[in-house]
Amino acid sequence: MVTSIDHLCSLVKPRGMKVLDLGHDPCMGLLLKNTGMDLIANLAPGSTDACSFKTKDGEEIRWHSDIFDFEEPFPYPDNSFDMVTAFEVIEHIKDNPRHFITEVKRVLKSDGYFYLTTPNINCWSKIIRQFRADQIYDSIPYSRDYGKRHFMSHTFEWSFWEVRNFLCSEGFNIVSKKTWDPYLNDEKGVRSLCLRILIFVSLIISGYLKEAALLWKDRGHVIGMLLINPK
Repeated sequence: MVTSIDHLCSLVKPRGMKVLDLGHDPCMGLLLKNTGMDLIANLAPGSTDACSFKTKDGEEIRWHSDIFDFEEPFPYPDNSFDMVTAFEVIEHIKDNPRHFITEVKRVLKSDGYFYLTTPNINCWSKIIRQFRADQIYDSIPYSRDYGKRHFMSHTFEWSFWEVRNFLCSEGFNIVSKKTWDPYLNDEKGVRSLCLRILIFVSLIISGYLKEAALLWKDRGHVIGMLLINPK
């Protein structure tokens, strides 16, 4: 099974890099730290998460954390980091995400890397959800009773084409892009394959040749993208 850490490390060697991880999940912290990067973790205001891990031998591994709202200006000078990462973050932004990306670009060094993952609204599993007339966001924008918005809600889920075009509009250059299915409940197996083939053939018969071809392209549940900042 592909993970975002696997994908990142297949593209760039983070050892020794000064890296800012936005919207940090401490459960991923040890995996990031084990790549050898000089990690700074961004935690949300009010967070009580500990950026540390205790091994079976009693050794405590720690990494630095800074508490700030990533929708506000980042508390770092220009050109501070070799790489910025944002694992499953951009879909949570409540306001215009362009400010978030502008800040990422500002704190990156020239030729620094930006690695991003986000759920793919056009993935095959969500096409199946549409056939079921089910909600398609991984985390709905509002509570079930439309009460107060939960902080883990997804404001907007991106298509592969939208996130690519948006990041390029901010001046980033794409190094590599990929989609994959990391979750156990993603639609797989013979039944899923047969349904996709049936839809594919139906599109061809109906004259939707481009749509038939695109049914197989970039339909994984997670989008992973490595970009470079060509200042």
